Amino acid sequence: MIVQKIRGARQRIRAKVGRCEGHKPYGTGSGEAEVIERMEELRQQETAVDRIAETLNTEGIKPRSGQQWYATSGFPSAEVCKRSVRDKGNDALVGNKSGVMGVR
Repeated sequence: MIVQKIRGARQRIRAKVGRCEGHKPYGTGSGEAEVIERMEELRQQETAVDRIAETLNTEGIKPRSGQQWYATSGFPSAEVCKRSVRDKGNDALVGNKSGVMGVR
């Protein structure tokens, strides 16, 4: 009975929002929208992903983990950067379901 209620609630949330469980996408937290704008700015300047990570680290911008940015493990702006790359006709960036981006 309870399992069915929870399953139904999750299905309704997924239908309404598109997701229900797991980490919220990067950009939904406080101050993250500005970081994504900065990433997009750098991509529009055709900056490589590893240079974007290096720039963010140099500027003192921290990811959610509070550690540092890496180009191949945990670069969260996949959708934003893939959109920028698609606009330029370049497929050098790849993203997966979790939003992690790396260099092909």
